[in-house]
Amino acid sequence: MALGMICAFFGFIWSIVVALGLGQWMIDKKMHLLFLNNPFTILPFNFWKMVALVVGLYAGAYIMGWIFAYVWNWYNKKPA
Repeated sequence: MALGMICAFFGFIWSIVVALGLGQWMIDKKMHLLFLNNPFTILPFNFWKMVALVVGLYAGAYIMGWIFAYVWNWYNKKPA
């Protein structure tokens, strides 16, 4: 659950950055620092896409965290 909340939080922050109009600048700056051309264009902010991003990130990370915890507990199971 914590992994899902962290990923959803970062998705929310990215949505705020895009809503403020800083997304393209951030992507361009990051690509420039990596000596790359930026082939991507940031689309205009859309509230429902933000909701889908945050919910999708939460659900995906929650499932991955659950799988990781299950495998971890199975692997570290102490003999009875």
